[in-house]
Amino acid sequence: MNWRELLNKVKTEVPEGRIITYKELALWAFGKPTGTQAIVAMLKAAVNDNSNNAIYTNRVVPESGNLSDPNGQISQLIAEGVSINNKKIESVSGRVIRLANQ
Repeated sequence: MNWRELLNKVKTEVPEGRIITYKELALWAFGKPTGTQAIVAMLKAAVNDNSNNAIYTNRVVPESGNLSDPNGQISQLIAEGVSINNKKIESVSGRVIRLANQ
């Protein structure tokens, strides 16, 4: 697994207005939920390679729904119709994409 494969998965599976969690991607990539730090590192590598990749990586969030607003994440998600209050996504579970091939 490398960042290009991960980014491609996010691009093809997570449409505008939806989100996916680091944990969900770790389950898909590694078969276990404990690889979230590796997921974060790969997403950062994707943005470092090309800042336009932030459009896709901004849709990846922690399970808590708490956002820190890297790369304009909050404003992008709001523009895509995601409800956010006090830097936290409202109803995270209702917006999360679940990957079938875990």
